[in-house]
Amino acid sequence: MALDRFGVEFVLLVGGGVPAIGGLVSQFLAPETTDLDLARAARTARGPAEG
Repeated sequence: MALDRFGVEFVLLVGGGVPAIGGLVSQFLAPETTDLDLARAARTARGPAEG
């Protein structure tokens, strides 16, 4: 429906923009785990309420 209504260019921009925005948001909101071992990184990902 979007292709018929808005055209190919718009659909491709939205199709590429959504994952790009999601990647940027994830990059800034994900916790830093560079210096952590796997078990500690997993506890960090779950948050303090669960672990």
